[in-house]
Amino acid sequence: MKAKGLKDLLVRKFDKKLKDIIDEDLRILAEIKEYTIRSGGKRIRPILHYCLCKILGYKGDKYSDVGAIAELIHAASLLHDDVVDEAQTRRGMPSVPSKFGNKTSILAGDYLLACGIDHLNSLGSPDLMD
Repeated sequence: MKAKGLKDLLVRKFDKKLKDIIDEDLRILAEIKEYTIRSGGKRIRPILHYCLCKILGYKGDKYSDVGAIAELIHAASLLHDDVVDEAQTRRGMPSVPSKFGNKTSILAGDYLLACGIDHLNSLGSPDLMD
């Protein structure tokens, strides 16, 4: 498989994993989840994690979970960062704080962090939690 095809496949896989991890109950969280994932990004963190797993000979299937969690933590930090920086845009689109407000953005970032930690804990690997 060519590098671009593999990258596209991995991006789709990590986007799906992100949607699975973020289990929202409130409509506003569902909107922010879709908005954040749809806004794209290169998914460099999970793709590098995948490559490192391959190099090290990892045979398990948790690489996608751990890679998606790293991306989730990064996304949460961007929500907080956009509030601090008073950013109006991110990747050419209105930033989450400019679209939904600062308080909602901070709480959504906290929620994304909590979802990532909860999912990491659910993998049943205490070494990952360390």
